[in-house]
Amino acid sequence: MAGSDELEQVIAAACAAHLPAGADFAPGSGFFEAGLTSKALSVVMVELKEQGIPVTLLDFFKYHNAAALAAELSCRRA
Repeated sequence: MAGSDELEQVIAAACAAHLPAGADFAPGSGFFEAGLTSKALSVVMVELKEQGIPVTLLDFFKYHNAAALAAELSCRRA
């Protein structure tokens, strides 16, 4: 798995791909505040798992943005 900064960018890119048209996403943006839905995050979760990133849907609720989620996932692998 990538380092925390790289992981943050991977998560942010996956999320950005599922935003409503015209919406922006930055690693510090809240998933839901940015316009992502639970359904969209389910798809993001599958895409991240396919890349070897062990994330659950609950993680998106518990860690509200890509930066926090990446930090948590980095700690899990340490």
